[in-house]
Amino acid sequence: MKIKLQAVCLTAVLALFLSGAGCGDESKAGPGTGTVTYNKFGIQEAHYSIWNAGDVYECGTVEQGKAMFASLDDLHVKNFRYTIFWYFVERNADGQYDWGPHDQLIAELSSKGLDISIMIEGVNSSYCDPGPETPAIVSDAEYHAAWINFIEAVVTRYGDKVKRWEIGNEEDSDQYWKPAADPAAYSAFLISTSQKIRSIQPDAFIIMGGVTLFPSDEDGYYGSREFLAACFDEGVLDHVDAVGIHPYRSIPEFVFDWGFYPPEPVETTFEGEINSLKTMIAGYKEGIELWNTESGFVNFDYADIDNQNKKLYSQVKLISRFMLVDYAAGLKGLTYFRLRVNHAFPGTVQPMFQGLIEEDTAYRRPAFTAMKSINDIIGKSDVVYVK
Repeated sequence: MKIKLQAVCLTAVLALFLSGAGCGDESKAGPGTGTVTYNKFGIQEAHYSIWNAGDVYECGTVEQGKAMFASLDDLHVKNFRYTIFWYFVERNADGQYDWGPHDQLIAELSSKGLDISIMIEGVNSSYCDPGPETPAIVSDAEYHAAWINFIEAVVTRYGDKVKRWEIGNEEDSDQYWKPAADPAAYSAFLISTSQKIRSIQPDAFIIMGGVTLFPSDEDGYYGSREFLAACFDEGVLDHVDAVGIHPYRSIPEFVFDWGFYPPEPVETTFEGEINSLKTMIAGYKEGIELWNTESGFVNFDYADIDNQNKKLYSQVKLISRFMLVDYAAGLKGLTYFRLRVNHAFPGTVQPMFQGLIEEDTAYRRPAFTAMKSINDIIGKSDVVYVK
């Protein structure tokens, strides 16, 4: 029997968990066991996918990664977004791959029964000195061919444990698609990559790399909606199962990308914005899902808060509101950034990268309990939301 959760209940959910009302610590074993499964919410951590990358990432060991992932059993999430950076696997432009910690960590995540999404990043500076500024676009035949060879290797290696692949990350921003966002180039890149994945794994679930709210430099930029429309015109929806978004925003209930594309939207709520995006996507093709593949804590007052308890409570409030608002808006995936607390990021970006667990300690932040509590209430597969 499915439990229907009415809209009015969402505010009650937050009140229940803040007041300490508890839920049973049910297993998330699979169907047929008589227990309840969890399938709505997820977490991500790219930290252990990177090695020899400098102090800002405080690169961790496989042992630290496994210790961190042990907490996933208690968090009761189902989805995990893992990242594989091409450059860290193939460093010498020679087709020789060093899988580093990936074999052990992906096996560890898979053993927990998690649904793993792998975000694959298509830049490799070893193919040019001092390195190409653009991903392996189709117009550069040699560079792109090396990328396709890498895709064949990674899908062949992990396809028995992974069925979801996210192609690229925030490609509407010049932070990740240099020198500037280019929907035609990204579309060709996505289409060729998707075709290669499905030639090896026909049942793969392909996600268009999550777009973000961040604008690009003065050379020109795309906001998420304008960028998506341009990619849809290029036919990308025939090659994906879902469109990814990264709806970071200061106010969880408010629109996430206003002001970064012309014209500004008429929507005044996040739900209105999401419904508008769904309508736009459906105008191109029916049956494409809208996934939140990355979002999380954003509070630019965080750096100015002296009291540590206030910082932790701020994190609790915002991540809780994000989860409830995103769920109510009907987004899929719902994968939040991040699991591990990172103290090395500069203060200017630190407010956006607050994790749940302090590494090498037993301390789980209050936000960990917040996520677990909400997941225990509405994350179960026998609970459905009814507007």
